[in-house]
Amino acid sequence: MNGARQGKLMARRNVTLADIAKTAHASIPTVSQVLTGLAREKRVSVRLETKIRKIADRLAYRPNLLARSLRTRRSMMAGVLVNNLRGIFYPEVMAHLQAQLRKKGYLTLTGNHYNDFNLLLEELHQLRERAVDALVLGPIPSPQANLRRLREELGDLPVVAFDWAHPAIDSVLNRAETLGSAAAEYLLQKGVRKVLAVVSADISDLESEPTTSEKRFCGFMRRFGSRAADDVQVWRIQSTGDLLERLRRGLASGRIADYDGFFFSNTTLADFFLVELLRTKPDLLRRVVPVMISGAGPVSQLWRYIAVVYQNPKVLGERLAERLLARMENCKGRTEILDVPPELIEKI
Repeated sequence: MNGARQGKLMARRNVTLADIAKTAHASIPTVSQVLTGLAREKRVSVRLETKIRKIADRLAYRPNLLARSLRTRRSMMAGVLVNNLRGIFYPEVMAHLQAQLRKKGYLTLTGNHYNDFNLLLEELHQLRERAVDALVLGPIPSPQANLRRLREELGDLPVVAFDWAHPAIDSVLNRAETLGSAAAEYLLQKGVRKVLAVVSADISDLESEPTTSEKRFCGFMRRFGSRAADDVQVWRIQSTGDLLERLRRGLASGRIADYDGFFFSNTTLADFFLVELLRTKPDLLRRVVPVMISGAGPVSQLWRYIAVVYQNPKVLGERLAERLLARMENCKGRTEILDVPPELIEKI
């Protein structure tokens, strides 16, 4: 029987591991090991692995997930519970996380707790009801007050925190302080001595915790301030209107021209600042060195004027998937906080 005819016959019913084993002249356990990603661990030869995978593709094999779940005691689902799916950064990170987990046969179920701890517990309950095998958890409100209760709810569920850190939980993040330090290092390498630091003064999402913007600025000052603390002027911005008003006053007085470097704690501040500067005094950007922190991709036309300390969503998503899979395989292993180094993108 030729392969095409065999494939058509198999398509009339569900293809089983036994069908593939018979065609490949291999045992059913060996076929199972190959199709569940255990070929290397079980020392299946590359030649046989390739043969089995080609046969499975030709016969349009689809695993019986219910049977696999009963056999392995895994649902093959991972939960993702974060505080913010708006904007660009978080959705991009989660998309790359999902892509990596999908390669291992996992479906992801995503929830958003909007910094409401009661909603977080409700979403967590829903995910546990669906027997997820592990959880990615974004920043939680009031972590010092709520972490103990949260850990009680989590029980023995493998968890990896994203974008925040606690010594008792595996974590993957770009530390805000590390991002700020990288921006300071860039300006120092460029010989910048007098800096205007434009920092968001938003209300903290984590109540008593410093804002992300403030943490980035603290990291910046620890590095830049060690050389020239007296040469940093700080604007803590309440709104875009506040930023534009300060900039216009600074341009009118000539004080903006005193700086040879700008630091922006996020993309929004940099975009509004640079648009106004290009409109009113574009020649200033030919001698001033600006740098900002961003998790968005290099898409803005303004990036030709500024260096970016870049939180790469692809790298973060991949590291997050690696840590989550490792935690599922070894739920008792030592916790790890992975501070992913940022990338530096020079002016485009």
